[in-house]
Amino acid sequence: MEEENKISFFKRVKMAIFNLENYKIFVNERFSKAVKYIFSLIAIVTIILSISTTVSFRQKFDKLVSYIENDFPDFTYENEQLTVAETVDAYDEEFDAKLIVNTGDLTDEQIDAYKEEAKESYYSVILLKDKAIYTVRGYEYQATYSDFFNTLGIGSFSKAEVFENYFNSDGMLKITCVMFIYAIIYLFVSNILVIIEDILIIAIFGWICSKICKVALDFVSNCKLAAYSVTLSLILSTIYSIVNTFTNFQIKYFSLMYMIIAYIYIIAAIMIIKSDPNRRVGQEVPVKDEKKDDAIEVEKVDEKKDKDTDEEKKEKNQAAEEKNKKEKKKSKEKNKKELEGDSLPDGE
Repeated sequence: MEEENKISFFKRVKMAIFNLENYKIFVNERFSKAVKYIFSLIAIVTIILSISTTVSFRQKFDKLVSYIENDFPDFTYENEQLTVAETVDAYDEEFDAKLIVNTGDLTDEQIDAYKEEAKESYYSVILLKDKAIYTVRGYEYQATYSDFFNTLGIGSFSKAEVFENYFNSDGMLKITCVMFIYAIIYLFVSNILVIIEDILIIAIFGWICSKICKVALDFVSNCKLAAYSVTLSLILSTIYSIVNTFTNFQIKYFSLMYMIIAYIYIIAAIMIIKSDPNRRVGQEVPVKDEKKDDAIEVEKVDEKKDKDTDEEKKEKNQAAEEKNKKEKKKSKEKNKKELEGDSLPDGE
């Protein structure tokens, strides 16, 4: 347990990307550790994406405010309906944005024609008499003026009043803060739903692979591996989203590449676990140092030589002692015989 607590979040990120040989640490941890890790990663990604989204929104919104102030015709809002003096059909090439304004009485066919025209642009806004239609990359959102302005407690306004009361410095700051909070809530919830779905799919794939490879990993263990396997994919996806937000740069089949990277990681982790199933929990794989290994081998050889020399000396000493004992024994026997010879009577 102490080993688990020593691994910080950013060290886990580094291990998840660069140290697949240590994935067994994650497998043997509690499931709550993996949950905490993935939620922390999602929170950081959400904050980064919210900042980039808000900055991009503010850039576009500032340009829109400037356009409304200088080029947009007079308008009024009263009795839950918007009235604009002229019909507008404008396009901004820099942001690939389309603005269509027609507050007259329109048929459903005319509104559908406006929608089709708007879908050709990356961003589009259609302002009608009673509602606004906002499109991003072909995804359509609608909102009635009454629902929006009644929530804010606004009953009527004119173009001059908008710039005097809302599009001043304080109003722009409030709009930016509201956009940032909305982005955090929306992105956090959507990221959780999408990433958890991806983790479950990757875990099922990992469970199948572990069965094929005959590695004893249950579904929960594969969920832990999957939570760390998506790390690099999630970081690359964040970078791609930021670039896409500011440049509209797109990579075809990026979502497929996102999943393939995660699949590769979990397969590699399973194969490494299979190759070293008895490693102690929390034990990191040592990096081989050839110089150090050579020094250790030399030291072992020297120790063996010293040991052999000591044994040889010991054997020689034992042999010398035994030789001395034998010589002493012979000497005693000889002296005894001489004494016995001297004690015999003459003539015998």
